[in-house]
Parts: sequence; structure tokens; C-alpha cells
Amino acid sequence: MADYFTIPAAAGTALGTGSDAGMLWRTHQLGSSRGNSIALAEQQLAGDLGENEFDDFGFDSNGLFSVPFVNFEQGGGNAGNFNADAFDDSLAVPDDLIPGIPGLNGSTDNIAAEALTYLEFDSPGIQRMVVNSDDGFQVSVGTPGDPTWAVLGAFDGGRGASDTVFSFNVEEAGVYFFRLLWFEGGGGANVEWFTITPEGCRALIGDDQADGSLKAFQTRSVAEPTLPEQVEPSEPGMISRIVRSADGVVSIEFTGTLEAAATVDGPFEAVSGASSPYTVNADGAAQFFIAR
Repeated sequence: MADYFTIPAAAGTALGTGSDAGMLWRTHQLGSSRGNSIALAEQQLAGDLGENEFDDFGFDSNGLFSVPFVNFEQGGGNAGNFNADAFDDSLAVPDDLIPGIPGLNGSTDNIAAEALTYLEFDSPGIQRMVVNSDDGFQVSVGTPGDPTWAVLGAFDGGRGASDTVFSFNVEEAGVYFFRLLWFEGGGGANVEWFTITPEGCRALIGDDQADGSLKAFQTRSVAEPTLPEQVEPSEPGMISRIVRSADGVVSIEFTGTLEAAATVDGPFEAVSGASSPYTVNADGAAQFFIAR
């Protein structure tokens, strides 16, 4: 039996209790550099590292931007899986500018941001979620008052645009509060947040034009649930980086145990002797990988 973190039914509310489609996004930009880590990004968002120099055009009285989904690049150029030049029409979603960036100082560096949203899962079961980021991120579930009640996936450091794939189990269909924390130091800056359907299709969360996309909402129409007893942030195994070289060799960086299957539905079995980075020839038979 796979060892996934299970989001309990008590952490959600009934189907149909999400309202106001989309997500809320908060941007904070520093005028000076700071290290690339989740802890420092949290301090930055809290205002502990300096004044916010983002451009506040278009934000509301709470300092939040309304966005339909997360597919951002600092100059609106192509990055990640979803972009204007994607080889697959289902991925041809142009990148948007990061809300509030460039900041008042004209910079596109030293950013910390969060996306806050209620996601509707119309059935229970295993979910595969992905963040492509430059630099790091953390995805958690909880409530607005306790947004990091349980951590589901993260990359804690600096990197170029790369995928981190992570899985979790939803105990019961319903609406759950999710938070994406993202941060960037210098150079490139991009982030996209999506899921992989059981059929292997990728869909941006909240993109109502995409088949299989999770519905995202800015508010909940009922009271917040009382979360079960506090859990420690989990550290599940995950695929943190996938890189394909010009000669067709794919390198997979991961933590935990790497498992492979011939189809996206499995069954998945441990890759004997696999260590990170694990390399595989992309020109061979199709393979699907997860880390646990």
C-alpha cells in the first residue's frame, strides 16, 4: 500500500462550498538580496526583512491580486511546461507577468509570494500535483488561519525552471484550502502550478478551459472547518528535478524511493538500486516515475 499523506475529510467542506473562481496572490519584493530558502521567504512575506517594493497597481485593499491560475514568468516570456510555444496544444497557455513585478525599483529579483485558494476535489483518491519553479516553493493545506497545517510538497533552495512532482491522498470529495509559497532570488523567475490527471494529462489548477483541471475558488461559502490535531510538516519523497539532455537522456533528481511503471495508473514498483540523480534513455519504452 502506498504511503501517501492523506488529507482527512475533517480538513474540508462539502462539494459546492467554494465561491468566486480563481486565486488570491500576494507579492513581496525586497530591494536587496536574501538567501533562497522557505524560511527566509516566510520572513520576507511577514515583513521582517524589509519594505515591500512591489508595484501595487491592480491589487485590492488587502494587498492581494486576483488571478485565475498560476503561470508566471518575470517578463511574460516562455518558461516551464505551459507557454505560448509549447509543442502540445493543451500546454499552449502563454505565461503572464508576475503580479506586482517589475517592482517600483524596476527589478525582477528578490521576490516572495503566495497563492491562496480553495480547491475542489470531486472524488477521493490519489492526486499528483506539480510545481515548476525558479527558484523554490512549498505547497501546503490547512485553513487561512493555519495555512501550513500540513506540507505536501516543496523545493527548499535555488534552481532554474524545474518540475517537482508530489502526490497525496484526499480522503473525501470536497473543498480544501491550499497555499502555494514561491520565492526567487536573482536571474530567472517563473512559477506554474498544475496537476497530472490519471490519464497523464497536465492541467493548470484553476484553468477552466483545460480538461481535468481542478476548480479553484477565492472564498468559501461556509465556515472554515476545525482542523484535526496539528500535524508536523511532512517530508514525503518527491521528484525535485527532471532534465532532458540533447542526446535524449533524462536525469531524475529525487528524495525517498523512486518507483516506475509502464502506465500512469501503475502498478508502480521500486527501481532497484536507484539513487539520485537517476538517468534513463527517453528513446526507449514509455515509463512513468514517482517518488515516495
